[in-house]
Amino acid sequence: MKKLFLVDVSSMFFRAFYAIPPLSSPSGMPTNALYGFLSMTIKLLREIKPDYMAFCFDRPEPSFRSQIFPQYKAQRKEMPDDLKPQVPYLRKLTEVLGIPAIDKLGYEADDVIGSLVKWGRNFDLEVVIVSGDKDFAQLVSSFVSMYDTMKNLRYDSQGVVDKWGVTPHQMVDYLSLVGDSSDNIPGVRGVGPKGAIKLLAEFKSLDAIYENIDNISGKALQTKLRENKEMAFKSRELVKIVEDIDLGFRLEDLRLKPVDRAMLRNLLAELGFKKKKKNLFSDEA
Repeated sequence: MKKLFLVDVSSMFFRAFYAIPPLSSPSGMPTNALYGFLSMTIKLLREIKPDYMAFCFDRPEPSFRSQIFPQYKAQRKEMPDDLKPQVPYLRKLTEVLGIPAIDKLGYEADDVIGSLVKWGRNFDLEVVIVSGDKDFAQLVSSFVSMYDTMKNLRYDSQGVVDKWGVTPHQMVDYLSLVGDSSDNIPGVRGVGPKGAIKLLAEFKSLDAIYENIDNISGKALQTKLRENKEMAFKSRELVKIVEDIDLGFRLEDLRLKPVDRAMLRNLLAELGFKKKKKNLFSDEA
């Protein structure tokens, strides 16, 4: 079965920034996130050799989720100063490596990935989501897995159960209960991972939990659920990944293109990676 790799660019880029020690270009621009991101990308290309691949980007504008909940991601701190100048180079790397880049106005990279996952089924592709973000666990199935490049871990359906204690099908409802502090999604205040896992083990879904709320043991827990019912279902709207964006792609559009070696050499020199190219590419890069 041919493979489609979908890269959550923001996740991989930010994780590289915090994982790689400071580096700088000859002009003094910080480059550690770019180096880490490029290293992980080259590892994918060399070791796994995907048949199809896409870099999925977030847009700078707010997504539809901010209309549902204006506080969505409102608590996030401003991007670190050392990371800001590195961002424009992501698109340049995408171009020289011949990897298709995709974004969609009004949506996040998660939604682009979710829609490409569903679209990939039309072509009987095995889909690998390159991210360690728990939100993507809801998309995992018999033909979809997650690959955390930083930890070198793959998550299939059983891997999701082992890691988070619920099935991929239950992941949206799990996050609706526990919330997600990184995105400022409240969930049900007072219900943590253990409580959510227990509720979903017994009742299977968020809808069933509320349909059987009188049968839940513990008056305090019933009260928390009742008081936060509206937010639980609003949280579900926020964490559910969109899977039906019409991106207008043909399968051939996601084939890797030849690396532009001349542009690559120039970009490596500009970023100060030329001496490190043996760590990244073969000697002919």
